[in-house]
Amino acid sequence: MNYHFNQEPQNTPPEGEPAYYGYTAPLVSEKPPVSQGFGVAALICGIISLLCCCCYGFSLLLGIVAIVTACLDRARAGSFRGLAITGLILGILGTILGVVMLVDLMTTLANPAFAEIMNAYYEGVESGDLTKFYELLEQYGVQAA
Repeated sequence: MNYHFNQEPQNTPPEGEPAYYGYTAPLVSEKPPVSQGFGVAALICGIISLLCCCCYGFSLLLGIVAIVTACLDRARAGSFRGLAITGLILGILGTILGVVMLVDLMTTLANPAFAEIMNAYYEGVESGDLTKFYELLEQYGVQAA
């Protein structure tokens, strides 16, 4: 619209535009935005599961929680979003690391040499002589601290 200095503004819309007079009708087809609470929870659990991969079982538990919350976010939003995807990937990695650490722990505890070394340690602590314990460590190629 062209306004002149001494002319009152006109209340007619420009050509080709409907006359709403400043008001627009709300769009009925728009859905309200879905919060990303589950996506954030998946991301946090995924990060912590990777950081705590040395804690046997804890990494596995948090990895599974991250995967579940990422899937809940997908179900709520209809598709995976950025935070949920990242949480899902980190949760899968944390779960894999947790399983690897648990398998490593189980193989270590099932090793007869480990049981023999631990028995020598406990006997040495009770008697005050750890020479048998240190000999077994050298025999199996473990460096004593």
